[in-house]
Amino acid sequence: MNISIITASFPLDQQTYEEVGELLQTAYEADGKHYEEVVKYALMPSYDVKGFVVIAYDDTTDKVVAIASAADIIGFNTYEWSALVAPMYRSVGIGKLVIEALREGLAKRDCEGELALVVKGEGKEQRFLQRFGYHYSFSEAVLESPAVAAMPSYEMREYYNEQQDIVAIYAEAFGDLPEEAIELIAYSTEADGCKLWVAYDGDEVVGTITTTRQGNVQWITALATKATARGKGVASAMLAWAKYYTLHEGGTKVMIEVEMENEEALSVYKKNHFLLSQQTDYYVRKLG
Repeated sequence: MNISIITASFPLDQQTYEEVGELLQTAYEADGKHYEEVVKYALMPSYDVKGFVVIAYDDTTDKVVAIASAADIIGFNTYEWSALVAPMYRSVGIGKLVIEALREGLAKRDCEGELALVVKGEGKEQRFLQRFGYHYSFSEAVLESPAVAAMPSYEMREYYNEQQDIVAIYAEAFGDLPEEAIELIAYSTEADGCKLWVAYDGDEVVGTITTTRQGNVQWITALATKATARGKGVASAMLAWAKYYTLHEGGTKVMIEVEMENEEALSVYKKNHFLLSQQTDYYVRKLG
């Protein structure tokens, strides 16, 4: 078996992108896991994100049999990365080859920090990372709920000019500085597929939530409730709105990411019939 390894920067050309997609589908059929998010598949054709992919080809079949991809998500030369090997090619050393090539790519790009992402499973991937000097840091859960036609108990409006109220809510909920909150509002109202929603109790703004459409899914981000309105069902109402809006737009389910250590948020989502879909573990390694 002859394996060729190449490194390609974002954006990938269409043919290579589709070949990587075939590997992801093959792995899903074998493992029952969605790897698209951890390998940053949606970002691979993008000109706006700095990243690269290490690709291993079987020269006999000319098929992609393994990848390791890294992306500088927040723009500070800090990369998130993950690796994936086709089921039939595991345990033959290809994973080690692509990770070594990825580490060379990180060094060439003067990487200042990194997070390795692993979809939680039997633990083989975690043990493999530990051999490379990576240590567990934290976990994020992806929760999902079907779209339903239940109307919320609070009035929901699409963002218009509630910037001052939302800046205050973001400060309370997330500790955001005003300029950070304004930037988040701008992104949530301008990015493709994004909508920023505002919950009202009469004339008072009591909460906010952002939905982002990806295919038949609406992803929820930045769910926050005004401090004085907590415990009054505002969060549940906003989640009900997200489900209703998803159904109205022809979607099938609502999804959200949350850190596993955030027990309060997990409790709210589980109360509103969100179930664990997948867990991603994050590993860190000191550079230098």
